[in-house]
Amino acid sequence: MVDDVLSLTLIEAWKKLSTFDAARGQVEAWVWGICHNMIRKQLTEAGRAKRISDAAEGMRVQRVQLSADPLDVLTERFDQVDWMQRVASFVGDEDWDVILDLALTAEHPRDVAARHSMSVRKIQVVRQRCEAIARVVRAAQTVPLPTTTRGLRDMAAACVPLDVFDADRVLPMLLRDDLELRTTTELGAELGVSASNAYRVLRQVRELLDIATTVLDQRSLTQEFTS
Repeated sequence: MVDDVLSLTLIEAWKKLSTFDAARGQVEAWVWGICHNMIRKQLTEAGRAKRISDAAEGMRVQRVQLSADPLDVLTERFDQVDWMQRVASFVGDEDWDVILDLALTAEHPRDVAARHSMSVRKIQVVRQRCEAIARVVRAAQTVPLPTTTRGLRDMAAACVPLDVFDADRVLPMLLRDDLELRTTTELGAELGVSASNAYRVLRQVRELLDIATTVLDQRSLTQEFTS
């Protein structure tokens, strides 16, 4: 990782060169400060990647192997890691650490909540959101790629599970052309909930829709550069 850290330090120092103030210290100390931050960042990301890899391996071992072909096993492992890395990038570091603790340990959610200084209710909310995002990413990785902008929106919508966050009722609202003209009070009345609850579920389902769109966009770009 040394070469990576040095390269990133050089790039960051070059980008921030205009912020260096010789009156506050020597340039060596300034560069070392940048390097120290890069070291911490790389170690954090390496630890996170190791936990993702371990989790993917654990899932692979637990599944019944339908094929002994080493290529199939390697492909499956790559797909698992790729899927989990995408999910981790969307849920955020803090929530991802929580979901890994829940998945990789036999601890009671109450113990996980105590270690992360969260309530059990918050742990449940994190789990629900992470599971929903994982389902969206999985779907968006496997559906056929659309060829039009309208097709992209429709395919992204098809990736959103309808059994979470009232998505079966909220998703059609998000796809309507007049959504921006409606107030949360009006939308809440249509859903039969308060304005604040309407805002909450709209935000939750919109996040899932945006994630699906992002994954489809990423797949399209990858296909474009490799074709």
